[in-house]
Amino acid sequence: MLARTSWPPPDRTRQRYALLVDSLTHEYEQSVVHGTLTAARELDARLVVIAGGPLDAADERLRAGNFAFDLIGEDSTLGVLVLSSVLGNNAGPERLAEWLHRYDNLRVCCMGVPIPGQLSVRVDNAAGISEAVRHLVEVHAKRNIGFIRGPAQSDEAEVRYAAYRDALFTYGINPDPRWVAEGDYTRPSGAQAVRSILDQKRVSVHALEALLCANDYMALGALDELGRRGINVPEQLALIGFDDIPSAAASRPALSTVRQPGGELGREGMKRLALLVGGTSRSTDSVLPVELKLRRSCGCAAADAAQGQPVPGLSGVSSFEVALMQRRQLIVAELARSGQGSFGAAGSDWESALFSALIEEMRDGKHGALSRRVQRLLLKLEQGGSDLAAVPAVLSTLRKQALACVVGNAVARDRMEDAIADAQQLTTGALLQVAVSATRAAMSRARALSRQLQAQMFGKAELVSRALAEHLPGLGVDACVIASLLPAEPALLGQVRFGFGPGKGQPEAEALPLSRLIEHPLVEGSRTLFLLPIALAGEALGIAAFSVTTQLAQSDLLEDLRELFATVLKVSQSRHA
Repeated sequence: MLARTSWPPPDRTRQRYALLVDSLTHEYEQSVVHGTLTAARELDARLVVIAGGPLDAADERLRAGNFAFDLIGEDSTLGVLVLSSVLGNNAGPERLAEWLHRYDNLRVCCMGVPIPGQLSVRVDNAAGISEAVRHLVEVHAKRNIGFIRGPAQSDEAEVRYAAYRDALFTYGINPDPRWVAEGDYTRPSGAQAVRSILDQKRVSVHALEALLCANDYMALGALDELGRRGINVPEQLALIGFDDIPSAAASRPALSTVRQPGGELGREGMKRLALLVGGTSRSTDSVLPVELKLRRSCGCAAADAAQGQPVPGLSGVSSFEVALMQRRQLIVAELARSGQGSFGAAGSDWESALFSALIEEMRDGKHGALSRRVQRLLLKLEQGGSDLAAVPAVLSTLRKQALACVVGNAVARDRMEDAIADAQQLTTGALLQVAVSATRAAMSRARALSRQLQAQMFGKAELVSRALAEHLPGLGVDACVIASLLPAEPALLGQVRFGFGPGKGQPEAEALPLSRLIEHPLVEGSRTLFLLPIALAGEALGIAAFSVTTQLAQSDLLEDLRELFATVLKVSQSRHA
């Protein structure tokens, strides 16, 4: 007979905010989660992230984890953030609004898609699509522009599709229905959409001049299929996506896209929810701006993507060096802003050092001066344990500010472009090296954990817990507790099976309401908790509560661990059946 939990009831000081997402596998969701975690730290707030699957998904395997959304309530949560742009893709805003009534006693803020009756934060989808169409028509003289739309149930997808049609009408272009195909926001559906347009609808690639996609995953899938057919992008067909996920810049050719600020969406949503919980009356919804990021796939070369405009008041200055020096204070301030406060390990005045290195290379022709300075910067950041991810943005800011000072001076512009391109290439290599090293280390640890669990899963539960304590901290998991579902109606009850916590040993086998799992002694001190339902082949098996680092929240490793624990729980339940 299992012991029932006897922990004291949670008090208000230990309550958290909750963030509801469908999964942690996609880069968009990861960016929003990261932004939310950043804001939670700034607000000194506690956060539990629940990845329970999309609402009303046709595939029961995707719905199997939806029960996890019922594990939070007013006794443990101050307010709820909902990533409505993905959670309700299959259901639509009206159905999601109905579903959210379960949280009527809590403050709620929706991110991505406005939901009736709820405070919402969203991005300006229509403006982004309109700007992409404008660029294709006015800059590249394209008129036959196709569109890969998102699922019809998604309000956000419909807004983007309507904006595409309205923008074409603005230029006197009547969109041909044969140019349009529907996807489901996944990469394979983008490839299928291309097959639908070219094969089923028999649109000639010579007639279709450009393709605009409602998200980057579908654009990358379209790029895959076009490449398979030998259709060159952008020479034969221009291509633009939407979102600006990290994979967009890394594709070949690099994908032009509308950047929506996923991280800022999470930050703004968290801050607005905190104000609402704090008693601020419900204000109007927030709309965040988007930005067209021009790369090779639409026909824009990197050096030509942003043609600089002369700086007012500098048109009569003959020397680019004088123009740069006049803007020095502004440029240094912009570099510091782009660093996002993450360059502490670089020491003081790193911004001025970059600025001076660029001038040295442009003025004296000392090839590599900027790259050498950037290399020292990267080394200091890496030695200090800082994230290198902001360095490309810093270099882009440096280029943007310097470009305005070399308009009309071809020699200076070429030197500036070459210097920053070399520095960007160096940075990309460093980031790739760090990522590969981290991925290899994580994969090695994950394989070691998997091997040990396979050896121990038929043994005692404490052996499994011991394996978790040995390997998971190296993967970014500070503590965890895993429970299996017990057949019980109407309450969701579970049995604690495995887990560990720093200095707290292993969990006792006990039955408890799964809503209390986030208050389990092993994880109760966590400020960042991930609550992940565990399922196998559509069967809900249990749930895991992970206390994790921010870096782990931006990787697929949590989903990999979820799959691993599905096997462990299935074996464990079979042994105790």
